[in-house]
Amino acid sequence: MKRMAFEIRRKALHLMLGLIIILGFYYGILDSLMLFAVILCGVIISIIEREKRIFFISKMLDIFERPEFRKKFPGKGTIFFVFGALLAIQIFERNLALASIAVLTFSDSVTPIIGIYYNEKKNREKKFVFASVFGMLVGFLAARIFINPLYAFVAAAGGTAAEFFEFEVNKSNVDDNFLVPLAAGTAVLLFKSLLGI
Repeated sequence: MKRMAFEIRRKALHLMLGLIIILGFYYGILDSLMLFAVILCGVIISIIEREKRIFFISKMLDIFERPEFRKKFPGKGTIFFVFGALLAIQIFERNLALASIAVLTFSDSVTPIIGIYYNEKKNREKKFVFASVFGMLVGFLAARIFINPLYAFVAAAGGTAAEFFEFEVNKSNVDDNFLVPLAAGTAVLLFKSLLGI
């Protein structure tokens, strides 16, 4: 139960961050330069925080950061989330970028919680099936706000698949916050290419 409560807390922050980026970009309050500045500040703070506690930020990290990254890479998930959103905005057209970030924001907020629930019940098959289906459904509904239903389904499927396949660079797993929006948007572009659109 402690793990479930911790993950819900983390994913609430994840959801809030995603909504800020989506609404900020949609209404023209945030742009790529601002997101890049956030990433740069985040990396600098992460480096400093490894050596010295920074009052409010360190308290937040104690509450929300996974133990395995607390000292090694403080703020890793948040930094990669913003980085993934920035790349989606730079690579894809506006609505597809928003849909891709929406898949990351909503699908990735619920999938781990469903996974933990079934993991605690020691039912790994249900964990994979239910987490995948529910995550994809939530991602589809979120992406549907910005793109048509067929493309929204493809984006959700691509984003959900990226969550379950691990990629390594220099023996370190690539963060799914970085992979999911890129996979969601790329899946739609590949689907359009196959259809000759």
